[in-house]
Amino acid sequence: MKFTPSIVPKNLALADVTKKVHMTFDLDEETPITQKKNKKSKSEKRPATEDRSLTNEDGQIKKKKTRHHAAHDPPVTKQSGSLESPKTIKPVESMDIVETTKESEPSAENKDSKKDKKKKNVKESSPTTTPVKKGKALDTMVHVIKKPAHKLFIAKNNVKASTDPEDVKERVRKNREKKRLAKLARKTVDGVVTKVPSLIIRPQEVKVKMPLKSIRQFILYCLTEASTPSWAPIVNKGLVKNLVLVFAQGLDITYFGAEKNRQNVPNTISFTDIKDDSIGKSSMPFFSSTFSHMIVSKLSGEKGKIESPISELLKCDVSLTEKNKMLQEKWDRSIEHKDNMKEYYVMTLNQLKAADYPIPPSLDPTVKLAEGWKETRAVKVPSKEKKLIAVDCEMVLTTSGSALARVTLIDEGGIVLLDEIVKPDEPVVDYLTQYSGITPDIMESTTCSFTRAQKHIRKIVDHDVLLIGHSLDNDLKAMKLVHPYCADTSLLFDHYRGPPYRPGLKMLARTFLKRGIQEQNENTIGHDSAEDARATLDLFKLKLERGPGFGVYGKKTELIFDRLRKFDPPKTGAILESADAANRLLGSTVGSEYVRCDTDQELVEKITEKVQTQNFILSMFRCMKTGDDIKDDEEIPSVIPQTFSDSHDVASRLTRFDALFKELYESLPPSTVVVVMGGPGDVPRYKQLLAKSRRYHETYLGNGVKKNDVPEQDVWTPTDQKIMLGECAKAKLSSTFVTIKQ
Repeated sequence: MKFTPSIVPKNLALADVTKKVHMTFDLDEETPITQKKNKKSKSEKRPATEDRSLTNEDGQIKKKKTRHHAAHDPPVTKQSGSLESPKTIKPVESMDIVETTKESEPSAENKDSKKDKKKKNVKESSPTTTPVKKGKALDTMVHVIKKPAHKLFIAKNNVKASTDPEDVKERVRKNREKKRLAKLARKTVDGVVTKVPSLIIRPQEVKVKMPLKSIRQFILYCLTEASTPSWAPIVNKGLVKNLVLVFAQGLDITYFGAEKNRQNVPNTISFTDIKDDSIGKSSMPFFSSTFSHMIVSKLSGEKGKIESPISELLKCDVSLTEKNKMLQEKWDRSIEHKDNMKEYYVMTLNQLKAADYPIPPSLDPTVKLAEGWKETRAVKVPSKEKKLIAVDCEMVLTTSGSALARVTLIDEGGIVLLDEIVKPDEPVVDYLTQYSGITPDIMESTTCSFTRAQKHIRKIVDHDVLLIGHSLDNDLKAMKLVHPYCADTSLLFDHYRGPPYRPGLKMLARTFLKRGIQEQNENTIGHDSAEDARATLDLFKLKLERGPGFGVYGKKTELIFDRLRKFDPPKTGAILESADAANRLLGSTVGSEYVRCDTDQELVEKITEKVQTQNFILSMFRCMKTGDDIKDDEEIPSVIPQTFSDSHDVASRLTRFDALFKELYESLPPSTVVVVMGGPGDVPRYKQLLAKSRRYHETYLGNGVKKNDVPEQDVWTPTDQKIMLGECAKAKLSSTFVTIKQ
């Protein structure tokens, strides 16, 4: 079928949309509407020549007929009036309302004369009126004209400022504060004005005793994009790169203006309000000049016990989105491995990275192993179900650091597959006998080198083996091996105090296996790696039997180090501590670096070194702890304020800490946020009652001793419990100080 286009006239007359044409409705009568004087009537605007498509042969505008129904008209009020002089209603507020009414009904003899005068009325109409035909159903019509918006705007801006003296003072205060903050946020270096971060402490915003979660939120605010705390906003926050948290147990609030009875303590105390002869201000001149306020914080705890402030500070609640994501991942894994739950507990690549495990190239091809490191053997045909092998290692300290000294492998049936004493390649400086059980005589009797031990392990452990251990990452690093199938009982079970702590193997064995391990007596010194490996294997079997929820406590949390690492760009963190022995609970903290120092002086030097590469540093000093002796290589301050000769020990510790803090502060890079926390308060009565409570419940009730058989001085009464709760509330009040080094 042939397509034939339609024929369109060459000279098609279309409506000219650029011209304004007055359109009228086919109504019965004409009614003029008054308009503003500055507006021309539509009859005047109409051009002399119109488009032929819109005019008739006489040059008159064609009237467009439209259907009209009374229901389409707006509701109006009936009024009578004269057509020549329409009644006008005065404007109400910002609106001009002009009302016109219907003309009185003409008599029969006047109808013809009325029709004859139509054209004349149109020509003689005032330029401020426009004829509009109206139907019988339309009695009145209201025309609304709005006032120009800019006039209203001008009227609002013309409101005069208040001349009240108090209002004037407030405006002056705000202007001065604005100029002061702008001045603080600038610094002149070599004649060049540069921006610097400036901290603003607002004591009026601290409504209650500061909870530790608010301090944790402040840390996240400084290093990430968390919400701005109202009590401590930072101008030019983007310039902050580091935050150093100094934990000084024993820096009590009573040293800085709080009453000795710890009653009615304000939420903040300004250093300008502290008396110059107070023990804190006189013993710590540099510290007192560095900070502007002491913020009184409140530690958590219940039933007369105080939760570890370090643990609470480092724990972050997992968001609902992250929690749902984790639950979904667990559900998917449980469905995937429902027929083989052993592999449900195998750590994923992300979990290995988060726990600081050595990563095998078989899981991540981009990984390059360092010299001396090996991956366990691959298998040609993987078995359907992997074998279980538990491992435990003991280490000694050599000139280059920790080194493997003993390794034990146990199979699923509890049979020892390998138990070897390993001679390190470098000289031993500390056998760590109290932990490893290795003595010089035992080490002298062995001939197994590290390379030989590594080969023996790789013959037994291949990719068909699920390797089980407690803090297995430390064992793998000691053996210099990487393995893709790992299960860690320190991560499968929770510590009762929550992160950052991991449960110890001894505690897990006593709690869930009802077994005592790592017992120290005359015949046993240190740990037995075979005993530890067997306990680890039994714990994993118990987990398989009871399910994923067994041994897991409380709500899900994550460490602040993990939260910082998820930020873009990622932030790094480290824990540094001055202690006689390494804190294994903190040392196993996920996602952080742990360094133990022998003295506070060494701790200051390590912080100065680590702050160059780490964004967040948690440091713990011990010079303020009551009962800790100052090391011989640490200088005892020779100048002690005479006012506090009776409190010589406290004053000397404060003076010593002030000197250490000054050295640390001056070594930090500019734009570093510094936070100092004092820990639980020094309340001797609370310490006495807490010791009595523990002795009663652990020594007597824990061993089945009846209450009547307990000595009278050791009986724990409800009165003691009530007093301890009151003293505990006092000890929960802690000190916090915040500043920025510029």
